[in-house]
Parts: sequence; C-alpha cells; structure tokens
Amino acid sequence: MLFRSKFLLFGDYSIGGKPFRTRLSAHPDLQTIAFDFATIPGPDGPVNGAALTKEGQILIAGAFASVGSLRTEHVARLMPSGQIDPTFSVSLGGRTISAFGAQASGIQPTPEGGAMVWGAFDSWNNIPRPGIVKLDRAGNIDISFRSEEHTSELQSPCNLVCRLLLEKK
Repeated sequence: MLFRSKFLLFGDYSIGGKPFRTRLSAHPDLQTIAFDFATIPGPDGPVNGAALTKEGQILIAGAFASVGSLRTEHVARLMPSGQIDPTFSVSLGGRTISAFGAQASGIQPTPEGGAMVWGAFDSWNNIPRPGIVKLDRAGNIDISFRSEEHTSELQSPCNLVCRLLLEKK
C-alpha cells in the first residue's frame, strides 16, 4: 500500500473536526483532510521534518516523545495508513546538554531502509552523536557511522546527509 494523499502537513498545529488532528495530517487536496490517515492522537510535540521512503512509509522527526500511545522519542516511522510501524523503534532518541532540550530537525531515508536524522542533540541512545545519527531499518543506531569523522566537511548536518546519500547512488 502506498501513501495515497498528495500532501502531508506537519508542524505544530491543530485542525478541528472529527477526528481532531494534531501536528500531522494527510490531504488528498488543499481543502480536504484524509480522515482515513490514522495518527490519532498525533505526536505530542512539533514535527520538524518528514520524508517518504521508497516503500511508501513516512518518516517523521521532531520534538516529540510519543506518537499515539507509542513512546518513540524524536523519530517515528508510519505506515502509509498513518499507523505507527511497530518494526521501527527508537528508545531514547536524542539528548543534549543544552537547557533548551533535544530535538530532531530533519530526517532522510537511506538506501538500506534506515534513516539519517539531524538536529539539536549531543548524543543518541546515550551514544555520542553530535548533531547527526544514522539509524538502521529497525531504528537502532548504526554505530559504523561516526559523525565526528566528517567534522572537517560538516557545515551543517543537512549538507552532510545530502552528500552521503548522493555517494550511495
């Protein structure tokens, strides 16, 4: 099953109606909400980035700790229907020493079925990963990718993600 809607809106917003939508909604056009897209309740914090995988799943990243009843800090993978993909699990997510708290700013699928995540964090699952982390297909940290090896070329995590993904093609 592929994601059928033309538009996926994400951010820090609410849309009234029944059922009520919070922070993530699908739309077949600019005036209609796809009520069969099942993210109820939505993420409990803002969604800062989203991407579609080649399988039609939806990766989301942000400043949330759970989606629906599943605890999944900062990153989640949804099925095309909007339901949480139970095979993708992020336990602790990002951590920071900053007083402002950790959050994921963006996400990009990898050719292997995992994800590159970047944002305001110093570690991920208690493993030092300043600003960027690579997750495998199940949502576990890929310890073979070390962001500090790329610091000389790292102007922003997004630039690094784009370069690394292009190298894989």
